[in-house]
Amino acid sequence: MWYHTRMLSRRSKRATIGFLFTTITVLLLLFSVARYFSAKEEKRRYLEEKSALRVAEPNVVTVEAQPHIRKRRYPAELRPWLDAKVPAEVAGVVVNTAVEPGSRVRKGDVLVTLDPRMAEIEVGAWRVRHAENQRLLAEASTLKERSVASRTELEAAAARAAVSGAELESAEERLQRHTVFAPFDGVVNTRMVDVGDAVGAYQPVADLVDLNRFRAVFYVGDVEVAAFAEGQTVDLILPGMPGRVFKPVVRFVAGAAERESRLFRIEAELAGEEAQGLPGRVQAVVEAEIAVYRDIPFVPAAAVAIVGRTPTVQRLLESGKTEPAGIEIGPEIDGAYPVLSGLKTGDRIVIR
Repeated sequence: MWYHTRMLSRRSKRATIGFLFTTITVLLLLFSVARYFSAKEEKRRYLEEKSALRVAEPNVVTVEAQPHIRKRRYPAELRPWLDAKVPAEVAGVVVNTAVEPGSRVRKGDVLVTLDPRMAEIEVGAWRVRHAENQRLLAEASTLKERSVASRTELEAAAARAAVSGAELESAEERLQRHTVFAPFDGVVNTRMVDVGDAVGAYQPVADLVDLNRFRAVFYVGDVEVAAFAEGQTVDLILPGMPGRVFKPVVRFVAGAAERESRLFRIEAELAGEEAQGLPGRVQAVVEAEIAVYRDIPFVPAAAVAIVGRTPTVQRLLESGKTEPAGIEIGPEIDGAYPVLSGLKTGDRIVIR
């Protein structure tokens, strides 16, 4: 009895161990099969993705010579086209002011009057002297006809009459200069004298501006001056009037740069309805499209590699091969380099 029980226990253990071994073997087999099919699926997908990939072809660019256009902004000043500090041409005391700041005047209107009394006295004296010389000339002419006076005496009388006549005209002109007139149509910006003020010869008495016509004055460099020509329009922006763009016409381009700044002066005229109501002597901005580096080849910055100190591009040959080509370039502009030497129009370069 005991023997049979022991044998049964051994058989049970063997059966259990066999079952466990079989189970583990089946599980390992299933895991291996799963791994096999998973690896196979991954390989299939890899081969499909690889076959879908294409070798990137090189990006070939043909070099072309063309102007590079840029919009530039220049500080400018909007000035009245006519702007004068009107002077008194003679010395004197102000006896009348005919205008106030802001007054609109026409050419020839009176601005200021100086005391004319001394000038009137001088004119009166020369009138009397000239009238006497005229009488003496007529008398000398009569005596010459009667052969009583000589030709020399007649010529002397004529000379005295001519001198006194010229002096009278000069005195009358000085009398007129005691009244200061507006030299052009405009607006009195400032009256600089009051009644009772003593003024010297050529001392300004009024600041007169023409607000119907303006000039926009700005300066450009030597590379950009060729982009401006007389008769073309530019865009003018006033900070005090956002949203409005004025179109003045270029009227003057300096033929030489200024000595100190080395910049070229340009003036553009703004007139007509656009000029109505604008202030003078204010800061502004001029915008213009500038062709920088006219007819010079440009290459993308991505195509240029710096080898040592030499910029280099890969030039494509007719055989399909590439060769390095050293070039000379200017400053980068909007992602491209101007090529000053080393390439010509029609060359093809590769961007990798």
